[in-house]
Amino acid sequence: MPYIGVLREYNYPDILGVRMWLIEGFEDYLIFYRPAGKWVEIIRVLHARRDIESMFRGG
Repeated sequence: MPYIGVLREYNYPDILGVRMWLIEGFEDYLIFYRPAGKWVEIIRVLHARRDIESMFRGG
């Protein structure tokens, strides 16, 4: 079920279509991924208290 996560929108073209998923029991961690055909591409796993915007800033 690659589309189970919430679609996120950032102003960075390199991460178009990225989704975020919380895993029950690990609510302090966020998984950012992108559906890729039959698979998913895990982009980052971050602690929820991090500055998420800065983690995806280009450059």
